[in-house]
Amino acid sequence: MRTLELLSPDGPAAHRGAGPHAERTWWRHRIRAMGTVVDVVAFGGAPEARTRCEALIRECETSWSRFRDDSHLSVLNRSQRSCVPVPELLELALSRAVIAWAETDGWFDPTVLDAVVAAGYDRDFRELDQRPRPAPERRIVPGAGDVHVSRGHVVRPVGVHLDLGGIGKGLAADLAVRELLGAGVESAAVSVGGDVRVAGRVPDGGWRIPVADAFSGGWARTVVLDAGGVATSSTQVRRWPDEAGGWIHHLVDPTTGCPSNSGVRSVTVAADEAWWAEVLAKAALVAGPERGGELIERAGAVGWCSADDGGEIRVGVPVRPGDACRWETDRGPDRSEVAPTRPDRTGSGRGAPG
Repeated sequence: MRTLELLSPDGPAAHRGAGPHAERTWWRHRIRAMGTVVDVVAFGGAPEARTRCEALIRECETSWSRFRDDSHLSVLNRSQRSCVPVPELLELALSRAVIAWAETDGWFDPTVLDAVVAAGYDRDFRELDQRPRPAPERRIVPGAGDVHVSRGHVVRPVGVHLDLGGIGKGLAADLAVRELLGAGVESAAVSVGGDVRVAGRVPDGGWRIPVADAFSGGWARTVVLDAGGVATSSTQVRRWPDEAGGWIHHLVDPTTGCPSNSGVRSVTVAADEAWWAEVLAKAALVAGPERGGELIERAGAVGWCSADDGGEIRVGVPVRPGDACRWETDRGPDRSEVAPTRPDRTGSGRGAPG
């Protein structure tokens, strides 16, 4: 993904609560982690705020990556025991994933890992060669009904392998913002590969986040957030050719075990938290425009759905004056942008959840 520079929003922010040794200006920090670019822009905070934020992101990478043999998730997936102790950070992510499975009627499914690997996504995306592959065959996806997360343990049938793709980057953004606020930061936006979370004191005019056009590669509109998160899921990235001259992508339909063919190319969702926005975007894309739109509306979120035929529809609940999220239609970001909600074009990288 082409990640734009984070720019400090225009307008003042109060210094309340920053502490005697806090930075009293806007600052930006960018790191490479979780196989993508992590962009942070914030106002104020203790001197250690940047260090604490980066350490938290690195910890997420160590815990959740399916591409690291030593990650806590990889250790879990290799275990031949049905009940496996897990660290707190992995417990948090997996508990959210199981909740997401239930709340989306199974359209978001953390047990699709074997199907994703069978489709060809079996290594770091940057190491994935572009040779044509056979079309994936239908396969059974077990679902998360027998996955239970509680009191530092995960219980699941042996052989059920779990994946945090579709939730990990958004959750990392949520946790990073919480860490920043805990370090005295008053206003913060964090983008992890395009999954964005904002919190704290609202800059003048709100946080402006450009949304990628699913067809032209430019910008379709701007999401303006006072609080919450926004994420985009798309079939146009993390894909590789098939032997018939088409494309295979990484978003698996749990009802078929094959890459989704729902007729939806891209979904953008704004919700209270980035992990939930990411989950809803992926689930809605796989479910298709009608059922996907119903999922987003039922969750009280807002979004846009771009179909393969070029059509676009607004989905979810109505946006009313005073809401924390607004949409603006335009064809290019302006100076007040923070980060684009374009899906990560760099691939998952070694550290990404996948």
